[in-house]
Amino acid sequence: MKNSAKKKITKKKSPKTLAKEKAWRYFSKYIRLRDCDAHTEIGKCFTCNKPHHYKQMQAGHFIHNTSATYFDEMNVNAQCVRCNYYLGGAGAKYRKHLIKKYGKTGVEALEERAKPGTVFKISDYNEIAEIYKTKVKQEVEKEFYE
Repeated sequence: MKNSAKKKITKKKSPKTLAKEKAWRYFSKYIRLRDCDAHTEIGKCFTCNKPHHYKQMQAGHFIHNTSATYFDEMNVNAQCVRCNYYLGGAGAKYRKHLIKKYGKTGVEALEERAKPGTVFKISDYNEIAEIYKTKVKQEVEKEFYE
């Protein structure tokens, strides 16, 4: 009798989903590089302050589940997997550190920007991808020119 394995059924992703994923790849890499030392590529988790290599970190959102601030640089910072994934973003600490960095009015403005209603088109995602592709290149070049 043959060992029959179930075939995994994968749903083909829409062009919009593919464009969003591409934009996120560049945006996430930029955030993680931005928050790390250009020479060592080591950064501190925004919420727990523990050092990690940028490749071991994630780009974690303060405000989740809203398109309006999904690609907002103020809303996204480098976090370790523990804080971002296992602690669900460590929201209370995240907010405290955002207030320290941007002030209470800055955080309140971010929260106001997070109101529902923003809808991205494929062209928006493509533009975001190009912007952050350039920013990633600039972050990588810092290592050689600073």
